[in-house]
Amino acid sequence: MVDAREVARLLGGRTALHRRIDSFEDFVVAIEDGLPSDAMRAMLDSGAVSAREISESVRIPERTLMRMQTKERIPADEGDKIYRLAYVVAAATKALGDRDKARKWLRRPNRALGGVIPLSLLGTQPGLQQVEQVLGRIEYGEYS
Repeated sequence: MVDAREVARLLGGRTALHRRIDSFEDFVVAIEDGLPSDAMRAMLDSGAVSAREISESVRIPERTLMRMQTKERIPADEGDKIYRLAYVVAAATKALGDRDKARKWLRRPNRALGGVIPLSLLGTQPGLQQVEQVLGRIEYGEYS
């Protein structure tokens, strides 16, 4: 569905990640090592999501986000959540054709998700899977 390099671009690419990412296996190592805080800042700077949306969608308290920005590395559990959010933004961008449409789609109640806002489901793996399934259907023309 999504290429790991697209997710890496959202996280600032090689400059912010301090390594080359070509595969999801590369992300496993990067997350376990601790994503650089530059990656989260790059995602915030891109306008894909706000700090508040990160906090609310993947359930990282805003104070923790502030502290994470001052540290060199993000602990693996929070790094995984940041990655999850970047992955969904990349998937939505691919399915819908551009980032602006993806941003709007992620923030609006969705009928296929029972009227729930997609971003609000990203705090859990089952929620992420629901959003991925709907995006997959959109990508393959089942929904408009």
